[in-house]
Amino acid sequence: MSYSSLVFLFRKLLFDDMNKPTFIENILKVLAGDSFLESVLILLVTAIITGILVPIIKSRIDDSTFRKRRKFEEIIARQTKIIEYKSALLDDLAHALWRYQFLVLEPTYYKMRNNATGYKAAFSEYDKNAPIVLNQIRETVSKVRRFSTPEIYQNFKSLFHDDLINIDSWLIELEEEGQSNRGDWATHHNYVYKELGDSIDKNLYSLAVDLGFSEQT
Repeated sequence: MSYSSLVFLFRKLLFDDMNKPTFIENILKVLAGDSFLESVLILLVTAIITGILVPIIKSRIDDSTFRKRRKFEEIIARQTKIIEYKSALLDDLAHALWRYQFLVLEPTYYKMRNNATGYKAAFSEYDKNAPIVLNQIRETVSKVRRFSTPEIYQNFKSLFHDDLINIDSWLIELEEEGQSNRGDWATHHNYVYKELGDSIDKNLYSLAVDLGFSEQT
């Protein structure tokens, strides 16, 4: 018997049978009946489920949702750190490579213009800073292999050993010869400016594409 049926029955008893002698007897019969007790039991079980089990289930759902959200936030945080590291790697490598090119170009620039004072100061600057910058480049190149392809890593290794180290040796040879003609200095200068510059651009672009900071054209 449902709750609405019980309400209907009590209303009927109260308003239809109130003046009859059997009014109280009818109420007692209803209270003692199996249908009434079954309905009360159902109501009690429903109350227990609503009051105890529902909060427990809700708590578990909330806890599961919180753990999933926290895990998602941790994944996003890790991905953000990786992106920041990749960006710093690209910036550091670009800065060091272009810094080295400038250090190499400055002495030859003054030499081609027969500016002995400017050349002496520029070569002294190169001699002091080139080892530091070259070491920075090699150190940064070693980090490329952690986030990029083996091919791109090998390209940067070749850039370092086949271009930068050879350019350094070439400049030292010109300096040691002392009286090298202007054409030799111009050849060195043009190679560093054009060939090395193009190679730096090409390799940095390939790395930027591989790291997801640029689109392949």
